[in-house]
Amino acid sequence: MDLLNFIPTLGGMGNASSNSLMTMDGGYKPRLVEPGIESYVKGTLKQCKQFKNQYSNVMYNIIMFSVFIGVFGIILFVKFKGKMTKGEKRKRNRDKQHYILSKLQQMNAIRSKPNGRMITDLPNWNEHPEKEILNRFR
Repeated sequence: MDLLNFIPTLGGMGNASSNSLMTMDGGYKPRLVEPGIESYVKGTLKQCKQFKNQYSNVMYNIIMFSVFIGVFGIILFVKFKGKMTKGEKRKRNRDKQHYILSKLQQMNAIRSKPNGRMITDLPNWNEHPEKEILNRFR
């Protein structure tokens, strides 16, 4: 007699799980895990997968919502702070005009120096004192 023929199964001989344990020659296949434990582990794994999917979906939604709020806030901040008010525009134009006028006044002051000197305040070659001394001895 074969020892495998005497392995008891849950549910008796007539249910579908016992039929899947039978081999072609009428014997039983050896099983390392009982069918009840196998279904319990499968159910537990399904619950773990559902929990993981739900948790990852919630985290993904939270992260995407915070990214959306961040981008939306930055766009609004740039739009709000990017535009100058009328008073700021007038002040900036006034500062530009003041800067240009001050530079023009500086250039006029340099050009209108006495004795027609150049911008660098270097003496003219004709007005050089050593040249006058050399011209006397010729």
